[in-house]
Amino acid sequence: MQFIARLAANSNDYFWQHIKPKLGHDTCDGIAWSDIHVDELYHFIGIMLKISLSTVDGSRYTACFNNNDRVIYSDAEQQPKTIRVANNKGWAQDVMLLMRFKHMQGVFHPKDQTASFCKNKSYQLRHCLN
Repeated sequence: MQFIARLAANSNDYFWQHIKPKLGHDTCDGIAWSDIHVDELYHFIGIMLKISLSTVDGSRYTACFNNNDRVIYSDAEQQPKTIRVANNKGWAQDVMLLMRFKHMQGVFHPKDQTASFCKNKSYQLRHCLN
């Protein structure tokens, strides 16, 4: 729990110190930024892990957020066909909105600046191991 809380705090800090000054405001893609909560970060990490283990046809992670099965339209000369690819509906939209996932992905920043001062290459693992 403390490790995930640290990741959330580092990511929030990264937004407020690096991204907001570049944007000049606290909105991303027209949506007001809200700090990442620990529970929300658990969902984000879970989505990332499931995406890496189980791909959805569509080649990108956004396919996991599809509301409906994929539909393919083909024009076979005189007889156009519509094909619905079954079991292709995304599952992640039930957990989190795609735009929020993109925001969190953009600010996800596990680096802990104070811990990096010790010059130990494995400093990022220390919190997880503890």
